[in-house]
Amino acid sequence: MRFDFGPDVVGVASQPFRIALPAALPQITHVPHYLVRQAAGIGVVIDVRPDALVKPAHEDVFDATANLCASVGWSYQLLAELKSLYDANLRWIAGYRHTCAAKRRRIRIHQ
Repeated sequence: MRFDFGPDVVGVASQPFRIALPAALPQITHVPHYLVRQAAGIGVVIDVRPDALVKPAHEDVFDATANLCASVGWSYQLLAELKSLYDANLRWIAGYRHTCAAKRRRIRIHQ
Protein backbone atom coordinates (compact mmCIF):
# COMPACT_ATOMS: atom_id res chain seq x y z
CA MET A 1 0.00 0.00 0.00
CA ARG A 2 2.79 2.42 0.69
CA PHE A 3 3.69 2.41 -3.00
CA ASP A 4 0.23 3.75 -3.86
CA PHE A 5 1.36 7.01 -2.30
CA GLY A 6 4.92 7.13 -3.70
CA PRO A 7 5.41 10.25 -5.84
CA ASP A 8 7.85 8.46 -8.19
CA VAL A 9 5.69 5.34 -8.66
CA VAL A 10 4.05 5.05 -12.08
CA GLY A 11 2.88 1.44 -11.89
CA VAL A 12 2.46 -1.55 -9.59
CA ALA A 13 1.91 -5.14 -10.73
CA SER A 14 1.18 -8.02 -8.39
CA GLN A 15 2.80 -11.39 -9.03
CA PRO A 16 4.36 -10.01 -12.22
CA PHE A 17 6.43 -12.99 -13.37
CA ARG A 18 7.83 -16.42 -12.50
CA ILE A 19 11.58 -16.87 -12.04
CA ALA A 20 13.29 -20.18 -12.84
CA LEU A 21 15.75 -20.79 -10.00
CA PRO A 22 19.05 -22.71 -10.00
CA ALA A 23 18.65 -26.46 -9.38
CA ALA A 24 20.62 -26.24 -6.11
CA LEU A 25 17.82 -24.31 -4.42
CA PRO A 26 14.96 -25.99 -2.53
CA GLN A 27 12.34 -24.85 -5.05
CA ILE A 28 12.54 -24.60 -8.83
CA THR A 29 10.56 -21.38 -9.37
CA HIS A 30 9.66 -18.23 -7.49
CA VAL A 31 6.95 -15.62 -8.13
CA PRO A 32 7.78 -12.27 -6.49
CA HIS A 33 4.87 -10.44 -4.88
CA TYR A 34 5.17 -7.09 -6.66
CA LEU A 35 6.95 -5.17 -9.40
CA VAL A 36 6.97 -1.40 -8.91
CA ARG A 37 7.91 0.83 -11.84
CA GLN A 38 9.33 4.23 -10.99
CA ALA A 39 9.12 7.35 -13.15
CA ALA A 40 12.82 7.07 -14.03
CA GLY A 41 12.14 3.62 -15.55
CA ILE A 42 13.69 1.70 -12.66
CA GLY A 43 12.04 -1.54 -11.62
CA VAL A 44 11.79 -2.55 -7.98
CA VAL A 45 10.91 -6.19 -7.30
CA ILE A 46 9.35 -6.81 -3.90
CA ASP A 47 8.67 -9.84 -1.76
CA VAL A 48 6.70 -9.57 1.46
CA ARG A 49 7.34 -11.97 4.32
CA PRO A 50 7.23 -11.31 8.07
CA ASP A 51 10.67 -11.74 9.62
CA ALA A 52 9.45 -14.54 11.88
CA LEU A 53 8.46 -16.63 8.84
CA VAL A 54 11.73 -16.33 6.89
CA LYS A 55 13.61 -19.63 7.00
CA PRO A 56 17.13 -20.31 5.63
CA ALA A 57 15.69 -21.94 2.49
CA HIS A 58 13.64 -18.78 1.83
CA GLU A 59 16.73 -16.62 2.25
CA ASP A 60 18.44 -18.55 -0.56
CA VAL A 61 15.46 -17.92 -2.86
CA PHE A 62 15.38 -14.22 -1.95
CA ASP A 63 19.14 -13.94 -2.55
CA ALA A 64 18.77 -15.55 -5.99
CA THR A 65 15.93 -13.14 -6.79
CA ALA A 66 18.03 -10.16 -5.68
CA ASN A 67 20.94 -11.33 -7.87
CA LEU A 68 18.68 -11.69 -10.90
CA CYS A 69 17.22 -8.22 -10.34
CA ALA A 70 20.69 -6.69 -10.05
CA SER A 71 21.72 -8.36 -13.31
CA VAL A 72 19.02 -6.44 -15.22
CA GLY A 73 19.48 -3.12 -13.36
CA TRP A 74 16.51 -3.44 -11.03
CA SER A 75 16.50 -3.31 -7.26
CA TYR A 76 15.03 -5.87 -4.89
CA GLN A 77 13.40 -5.43 -1.50
CA LEU A 78 12.25 -7.95 1.05
CA LEU A 79 9.65 -6.24 3.20
CA ALA A 80 8.37 -7.40 6.56
CA GLU A 81 5.22 -6.35 8.38
CA LEU A 82 4.48 -2.66 8.85
CA LYS A 83 4.57 -1.06 12.26
CA SER A 84 1.10 -1.32 13.77
CA LEU A 85 0.30 2.41 14.02
CA TYR A 86 1.76 3.16 10.58
CA ASP A 87 -0.14 0.19 9.14
CA ALA A 88 -3.44 1.28 10.69
CA ASN A 89 -3.07 4.83 9.37
CA LEU A 90 -2.06 3.66 5.91
CA ARG A 91 -5.00 1.26 5.65
CA TRP A 92 -7.39 4.02 6.71
CA ILE A 93 -6.00 6.49 4.16
CA ALA A 94 -5.94 3.83 1.43
CA GLY A 95 -9.66 3.32 1.86
CA TYR A 96 -10.26 6.76 0.35
CA ARG A 97 -8.17 6.27 -2.80
CA HIS A 98 -11.06 4.72 -4.73
CA THR A 99 -13.79 6.67 -6.48
CA CYS A 100 -16.51 4.78 -4.62
CA ALA A 101 -15.27 6.36 -1.37
CA ALA A 102 -15.55 9.82 -2.92
CA LYS A 103 -19.15 9.17 -3.93
CA ARG A 104 -20.10 8.06 -0.42
CA ARG A 105 -18.65 11.19 1.16
CA ARG A 106 -20.45 13.88 -0.84
CA ILE A 107 -21.55 16.80 1.24
CA ARG A 108 -24.20 19.26 0.18
CA ILE A 109 -23.98 22.78 1.44
CA HIS A 110 -27.30 24.60 1.60
CA GLN A 111 -27.30 28.34 1.39
